Amino acid sequence: IVGCLLVGREIIMFFTMTYTGRVIADLTFSYRKKILQGLADADWKYFINSELGDMSISLTTFTNSSSAAVNQAIKTLTIILRTIVYLALIVFISGVFAALALLAGLSILFLLSGLVKLAKKHGDKQGGLLRQLSSQFTDIYASIKTIKVMGRERKISHDFSKNILRIKKAFKNIVLIREGISSLQRILELIFILLTLYIAVTFWNITIIEVGIIGALMSQIIMNVSKGQKMLVKLMEYDVYFWRTKALIEEIESSHENKKGRRLPKLKKSIRFENVNFSFPGKPILIDSNFEIPANKITVIFGPSGQGKTTITDMVSRLYMPDSGLIKLDGQNLNEMNIVKWRDMLGYVPQELAMINDSIYKNVAFGCDDISEEKAIRALKKSGCWEFVSQLAETIHTTIGENGMKLSGGQRQRISIARALATQPRLLVCDEPT
Repeated sequence: IVGCLLVGREIIMFFTMTYTGRVIADLTFSYRKKILQGLADADWKYFINSELGDMSISLTTFTNSSSAAVNQAIKTLTIILRTIVYLALIVFISGVFAALALLAGLSILFLLSGLVKLAKKHGDKQGGLLRQLSSQFTDIYASIKTIKVMGRERKISHDFSKNILRIKKAFKNIVLIREGISSLQRILELIFILLTLYIAVTFWNITIIEVGIIGALMSQIIMNVSKGQKMLVKLMEYDVYFWRTKALIEEIESSHENKKGRRLPKLKKSIRFENVNFSFPGKPILIDSNFEIPANKITVIFGPSGQGKTTITDMVSRLYMPDSGLIKLDGQNLNEMNIVKWRDMLGYVPQELAMINDSIYKNVAFGCDDISEEKAIRALKKSGCWEFVSQLAETIHTTIGENGMKLSGGQRQRISIARALATQPRLLVCDEPT
């Protein structure tokens, strides 16, 4: 019976851990897919109120740690299963010793529960600091040229180092608690095993063979309880990442953009704003605005900074919707239009140029498979940058660096214009192109 139980245990463990590996891989993939799909469907306000660093570290590090948390939970359950098997073996020999073994294990859990809670506290703190560090690094890297030109490296580096130091302290505390639990567990294990064996030999007069068998089984039970507690400590460290990932997915999925429009847009006549009102929290931007943007003509909107020029372009592309009033496309409510088809008709040149660390061709195509190399070259010629691109050793296949750092500001802007022209848009939106 004992042999069958032990063999059965190992078979169960093998299939459990193999299955667990597949589950963890699927879970990590699922988390990342949900985040990416959610971001693709999220409305513009979500991006304005979110931190890039938070999303980046959640997509890479936190998803892995979330899966690790599930893995730790499954391992903890397998430890419990092993403990039950050993407990069943002791019950088969002596119910009294089984009760003592169970009491010893529960005592260890109770005595060290305070340290487990402390480990969770510092794990939460470390997770929050890592999110801050990621956001800080993203901001710094995006502004690195300004920082260097204005000589702010030392100040920025000092502030950055303070956050790194906080993470270091949190990690040291976690290690200290983890190792403290491990050492105390071993001491308590030894005390409970020796105490139980002393009682058995002194008061119950059992044989040496029985002492050896019971001692070995009790040792396994107490050791498995200790292992379970260690797993629990590790689980507490990963817990913050699991819940942050879940919260991020819920945040993204609750911010889906309204894409219910079904009408096919054409833009043959005009875009018209009728009594449009729009405001940001505490700041009105548009008040009863009425104007028309005719098709097939150049319309220039000018005025002081902060008066709503960019907001108007965002509303035309339906990143924002009016608080009241209507935006009409050829006399039809823009909200009733198929927003995906409408945006396919737009070309956009933003104030802040967006470049990816890839070739010039990839930056012109920008994820659009319909743009061939010939179309890209045609767009580059229209934007006035083919002259310098054609002189590069790899022409349109030249890599431009992170955010286009290998190019001048003017070159990046012309590539951005080429990107907007490459699809032959029905409406070209240029936000302060200079």
